[in-house]
Amino acid sequence: MARDRKLRFDAPTDVVTLVDDTPPSNPLAPEPGDLLEHVYRILRLQGRGGGGTVMLAHDETLDRLVALKFLHPTLTELETQRTRFLNEARAMARIRHPNVVGIHGVGHWEGIPYLVMEYLAGPTLQAYLEDHDHELALDDAIGLFDQMCRGVAAIHEAGATHNDLKPSNMIIGPASRLGITDFGLAEWARKQGMRRGGTIGFIAPEIIRGESVPAPLRTAADIYSLGVLAFILFAGRMPFGNDSIEGVVGRQLATESPKPSALRPGLPRELDEPVSQALSRHPAARPRRADELLRACSDALSGRSTSVIAPRILAIEDDLVMHPWLEASLHAVLPDASVACFASPLAALADAKINPPQLVITDLNMPEMTGFEVVQALRARAHTRHVPIIAITGSAGQDDWDRLTILGADGFLAKPFQPWALRAVVRRMLVRARGD
Repeated sequence: MARDRKLRFDAPTDVVTLVDDTPPSNPLAPEPGDLLEHVYRILRLQGRGGGGTVMLAHDETLDRLVALKFLHPTLTELETQRTRFLNEARAMARIRHPNVVGIHGVGHWEGIPYLVMEYLAGPTLQAYLEDHDHELALDDAIGLFDQMCRGVAAIHEAGATHNDLKPSNMIIGPASRLGITDFGLAEWARKQGMRRGGTIGFIAPEIIRGESVPAPLRTAADIYSLGVLAFILFAGRMPFGNDSIEGVVGRQLATESPKPSALRPGLPRELDEPVSQALSRHPAARPRRADELLRACSDALSGRSTSVIAPRILAIEDDLVMHPWLEASLHAVLPDASVACFASPLAALADAKINPPQLVITDLNMPEMTGFEVVQALRARAHTRHVPIIAITGSAGQDDWDRLTILGADGFLAKPFQPWALRAVVRRMLVRARGD
């Protein structure tokens, strides 16, 4: 079947928001060189949209790059709106997860509130898809979907919702880390009585219809958007097309979504059910949690044979109880893999020198040697300089993830994680190592 090579996932435009995605004619924003609140030195413009202006800045107190998002004045016209926005921003700042772009703080400039956000250098998911002609390897697709589902799950667990999940609101940073941005703002704007629903093609039908949804189902709209994103990642196109606002909305409200497997040869039919369930027109029929949807999609792909032949995987974990679990989980996705588990990082490094692995999985917090030191040692050796490394930990913060990226780690998993999560990351790392 012919594929649309001209897909743009930001069209039709975000017409139901208070302001559309067109930059204001006279945007208010500081100039490069300005110093805000004696802390943030403005470096350059990053982008403009209907929601406001984003500037790259240097935090001169903590010596780090940050992104400052200046809200469009229309979004905070009244004092009550500004106060509620700041309260919501403080709540959102408590969400700390590798797959959610962190909010460090809030501030004011010329009466305009702004967010101080983590800076991720990298393309948006939309740009990444366009660069790959919307045809991702399935391992890459499930790896990205794994990360966005984990980020959405963290948002939901914090008691928030995103309400505008789409490729242009996701950034792919170093080590292929996906970060969700612009979360919570849609919900905040709707609380002000503004017509903010998200982006056509990604908005759940109940929002389009203006229905009142019971509190237990309020995250269902994000699950629907994840279903759209899954369809895009696996099938390479929008489920309901992108020809016109009327056409897209009409199909969303009146028809069932097509089956992903019918649009991409070789895609397992088992994937059709979880994606179609997420795209149900009825909120109660969708998976209740993002991790449920992810697990179902990952399981649907688990029986697919991998093109990676018998890799040698080195696992470094000081908790001996984890060894059988790691071996079983890795053999479930790669039956012919050779898995060597070491409790001692020094012994593992000595083994890697004799028997170079195709993949390394290392814990961070170990008494003999930290995971940071393991990554650094592996990258210093010629025979393991380019081997994919996955770091696992139950207590790392954002600074730890940033440090791991600088040292050369390729992937991250936060404990506790399920076998299907490990499976997705391992497959993605091995496929990318082959250059597919």
